[in-house]
Amino acid sequence: MRGSAAVNGVSRLHGDVSRQIFQSIFFRWPTALSYLVSYYLIAIVWVNHHHLLRFAEHATPRLVWVNFAHLFTVSWFLSQRRG
Repeated sequence: MRGSAAVNGVSRLHGDVSRQIFQSIFFRWPTALSYLVSYYLIAIVWVNHHHLLRFAEHATPRLVWVNFAHLFTVSWFLSQRRG
């Protein structure tokens, strides 16, 4: 009987923790959605970045700095949307 009581106690604790996690996420759904959309947009830019850089024969310092500026601009614009 002791084993089943321990299992019931653990499952009850797990249920309480799951409920608390769900409630904290539910009230923050706009932030979570914003994060997911931002991540998706950055993923699109990253895939396009790799597609375009396949055609570059050499990674010149100018190309590297233009790439950094482009990625910074994209991340900056996405961070301004969250406001």
